[in-house]
Amino acid sequence: MIIEMNSKPPRQGLAGWITRWLINVLGLILVSRLVKGIHFEGQDAALLWNVLAASAILGLVNAGIKPLALLLTLPINFMSLGLFTLVINGGMLWLTSLVVGGFKVNGFWPAVWGALLLSLIGMLINTLLFAGGLALRIRRGGRP
Repeated sequence: MIIEMNSKPPRQGLAGWITRWLINVLGLILVSRLVKGIHFEGQDAALLWNVLAASAILGLVNAGIKPLALLLTLPINFMSLGLFTLVINGGMLWLTSLVVGGFKVNGFWPAVWGALLLSLIGMLINTLLFAGGLALRIRRGGRP
């Protein structure tokens, strides 16, 4: 049994950035629907603006603050075999909620679960868009 990934290169430049941003938008919408304690406030245009702003700010927080947080917590992250990264990701989501007024994260556990779910959603969508999905091929007999 062989599992293959049909690989397509990810988009580069502005188109790639916009694609990743829209993936984050979709992920945040799903997380706000699935995790109790994470929600967006507002109606119609204000709600859309809050989602777009939260996604952009989360991207900036992850690009700017998260590497420093990971570096400072390297010993505990090493001792926890990387599981402390979930706490860091939850902290980045919570920090985003402090900056974006219409995005609320109510507590530590919703932030951690939301960050975990957001990572899984992003990984799934990126796999489907950029890797072409997984293809399962089974061969019987002969050379592998």
